[in-house]
Amino acid sequence: MALLAPGAAPLVTKLCDPTSAWSGWVSVDGQPVEIYQVEHKDRNSTCYIEARDDKEFVVHFGPRFAGGTDLAVYAAIDGSSVGGVSLSRTRGNLPHKFKGARVSSTAICPFQFAHIALTDDADEACQTESVVKNLGTIQLEVYRTRILGNVPNRERYDSVKQPVVDEKSKKATMSHSTAYGAAKTSVSSGQTTLVDWIDGLGSPFWTLEFKYRSRALLELEGIVKPVVEPSPPPANARATSASPSTSGSNAAELKGKGQKRKAAIISLSDSDYDDQDDLRAKVARLEAEVGQLRGGGAGGVKREKEDVKPEVEGERIGKTSKDEKGRTVIDLLDEDDE
Repeated sequence: MALLAPGAAPLVTKLCDPTSAWSGWVSVDGQPVEIYQVEHKDRNSTCYIEARDDKEFVVHFGPRFAGGTDLAVYAAIDGSSVGGVSLSRTRGNLPHKFKGARVSSTAICPFQFAHIALTDDADEACQTESVVKNLGTIQLEVYRTRILGNVPNRERYDSVKQPVVDEKSKKATMSHSTAYGAAKTSVSSGQTTLVDWIDGLGSPFWTLEFKYRSRALLELEGIVKPVVEPSPPPANARATSASPSTSGSNAAELKGKGQKRKAAIISLSDSDYDDQDDLRAKVARLEAEVGQLRGGGAGGVKREKEDVKPEVEGERIGKTSKDEKGRTVIDLLDEDDE
């Protein structure tokens, strides 16, 4: 986790309902991730988080047991249920972790952020409406119940896999979906809780929802501020700081490394957002540039197609700003030659 500068506001990592009766958060490498743009509407609390490429994540739920009822909490990822837990009001405020999708009584497959999987084959694409509609989301559905007791577990387990989406139906504002890592040992209790439902199944009392996107998309949508990387010192400053023993040829070499070419500018006007295909192309290009600069991949993963490497050479993202016409302007500053 990044260290905060002195006087900086603490990171907000927990998503709560308006009364703070329940909270949820997502962790990567054992650390909770920051949440952005929290909203509450129609028994839903929503926020955005950054999807970190190929990283496993864990979903947490923290109850307060307001109202004195027991709870049933179901986790749904990309519109598919991946686990549930019954929490007794006598249990206190102990949080519960959803570490992965259970595939047997002794194993789970951990959740993993992955670039969205696309296909141009309509027959191969996922047709489940709830999955297509909720792609890129992590939901915690909270139900009020009364626990009656425990019975032996007779649940059947299905295999899990990352959904494959028709590239024609994929939204331009989508970047990632969830894949599942190799199975890990996790032994089930063998018991299922029998409950009396206060809220009907399928109509949760409250839902906590995390919308996960790439950093590039979060910046493009104005959800997070662009990361401004520090500029290298001017060439003459570096030459001045060189030791007196530096030879003339070495000094010339240092000066040459400090030179910059003219900054390239990408301007995205409001009219650019009218066409989804055009926006998809812009998003893909921006993600490719960010991915190359940060040493990672970008864009969706298309099945049975060769990846096309973006034609971007040595560009560094400087900053994003608004010009006088309300357009988003992204300065791309060339890196120093090595």
